Amino acid sequence: MRHTFAYNTARLPPEFYGASRDDVKLLAIDRQRGMVSASPFTVLRDFLRRGDLLVFNDSLMIPSSVGAYFTEAGVAGKLNLGTSTERGLLLCEPRPRNIAGILQEGETVLTMPTKFSIRLVKRHSLFPRYWWAEPVDYSGFMDVINRFGNYIRYGHIPFDLPSDTYSTAFSTIPGSVEFPSASRPFSGRIIDSLKRKGVRFAAVTLHCNLSSLEFSEFEKMDRLLDEEYTVGKSALDAVYAARDNGGRILAVGTTVARALESCAISGGMPVHGRTDLYIKPGFRFRIIDGLITGLHEPDGSHVDMVSALIDESTLLSSYSLATELGYAWHEFGDLSLIV
Repeated sequence: MRHTFAYNTARLPPEFYGASRDDVKLLAIDRQRGMVSASPFTVLRDFLRRGDLLVFNDSLMIPSSVGAYFTEAGVAGKLNLGTSTERGLLLCEPRPRNIAGILQEGETVLTMPTKFSIRLVKRHSLFPRYWWAEPVDYSGFMDVINRFGNYIRYGHIPFDLPSDTYSTAFSTIPGSVEFPSASRPFSGRIIDSLKRKGVRFAAVTLHCNLSSLEFSEFEKMDRLLDEEYTVGKSALDAVYAARDNGGRILAVGTTVARALESCAISGGMPVHGRTDLYIKPGFRFRIIDGLITGLHEPDGSHVDMVSALIDESTLLSSYSLATELGYAWHEFGDLSLIV
């Protein structure tokens, strides 16, 4: 669904301005009554109940972007590595974005500064901006990524940031190439206050794949890029216990919602696999009762998930209010709670 609204962009985390990482705003949206309230994130506990379950993503973002020279095109840029593989080929995204139209199958890409080569074999069948690529030397190429790789960074972030910027209190399993950022503001004091309230915690894993597609690239699709995920027995036990005791299941991040709902579709048993689930208006949620997430830009698949939870008018009025109050979008911005 195409959305149109103005928004403010968070360029850097709060710590770069002398604040703490939990010094962000909260937009609480009551999806049943259509009511919206604005507050500091530090009072999150006031919107939760004893017995509610917060489910976090424990995936840790890893460096996956290297400098690149596209030899046939004669263009220097970057190569962003995804998490999907196909018969030994690796998913990747050449950058800058405008290079996509001039690349050809068989293009040789030299990674910089070591000049390791990787060959663009074919475009992704559903999302042609992405490519399947074959390294000449797989182990050597992965060594280049490990030694010289940077975190994927888009234009709203002015420079490369240190690794601890992309960690959270819950991220322990390396594997995401994009930042699962919804749990970033959960500091020790926030976690302690929630525990004292009687809020429960659980964790699942979903390793975020490349996520730079524009609306025109996925609007007619019924699925997204596949992502590896794990929902273990302990997480499901916590979900069922909360449900039996009248607690709400709140996904902290759209990645968690995808993992839990994918698990439900596959039978509601512990699962490790890959999901290409695209949650958009009309989707019937089977596990989650609400969502804690960042504020998502228009025409993104993430805002489509939000639109599956609340109606269009509530979304637009909520985001308009957030803009007027100076809320910030993107991975280092403010959060919304939808219950």
